[in-house]
Amino acid sequence: MPQVKKSESTRHRLWEFVKRQIVDDVPEDLRICEVYCRKEQCMQDEWDTCERRIRRGAGELFPASPPRKE
Repeated sequence: MPQVKKSESTRHRLWEFVKRQIVDDVPEDLRICEVYCRKEQCMQDEWDTCERRIRRGAGELFPASPPRKE
């Protein structure tokens, strides 16, 4: 295994830290809100009764892909 210089390792760790601050995975149950909703923020009662979120949970907004034909 090639030896990695300390400066390269430090630079890599710094880049990984910066990347985590900018880009992060969104949990599946929040994806419809975080990515596809126009509202920037909801109150808890709005989130609890949100038709769009509930329909997404039921698979209505993004139905499962049909099986591929071979």
